[in-house]
Amino acid sequence: MMKTSLKFSERQRGAVLLVGLVMLVMVTLLAISGFNMVKVNQQVAGNMESRSQAMVAANAAIEEAISSTLFISNPGNLLLNACGSANNRCYDFNDDGVNDITVVVRAPTCVTVTPKSNDEVLGIAEALLEQAETAVDVELKNRLIASAYGFTSCQSPHSASGRPGGSSSSLAASECSVVIWNFVADAEDSVTGARATVRQGVSVWSPKNNVESVCPI
Repeated sequence: MMKTSLKFSERQRGAVLLVGLVMLVMVTLLAISGFNMVKVNQQVAGNMESRSQAMVAANAAIEEAISSTLFISNPGNLLLNACGSANNRCYDFNDDGVNDITVVVRAPTCVTVTPKSNDEVLGIAEALLEQAETAVDVELKNRLIASAYGFTSCQSPHSASGRPGGSSSSLAASECSVVIWNFVADAEDSVTGARATVRQGVSVWSPKNNVESVCPI
């Protein structure tokens, strides 16, 4: 009877040990799984941040290219002080002196050219002069007047007075056109390898002579 009791007790201790080992393995697996999940989440967040920075850099490069008139006359070299090679721009986001992201702005492509009549450019010039008359800020007034006379210079032929409204052929095609350009910028993070491509269209007024070679009508 005593031997039977000892054997049963030993079996109970063995079962408890086995259950404890199983629980230990399960806790260990849960801990490893949680660690891996946190690591993956951190990687995903880091990749999203890197891609977001790449998109910001690409947009900044396109805005810089659009703000210059070089893309009309020289689309293959449209950035001032390019990084490395033409149409490249580099960005250092963490200010450590090392470039993090490189953006390549592709040579923009001309989509459409729409010639404008003398009547259209004179109408815009008149509207600008009206705004200038009511403008309080002197700098703004001067910019509006300069823009108005810029549109006046599109007349073909020019009016005798130099002011809007003197053309004898208001329905004839002027010397200016509205040109739509398509910009594409590719950004790449040199550390994480994150990439982003941004496309943007822009509509600009331009003298026909400036676009005839790169964007014929």
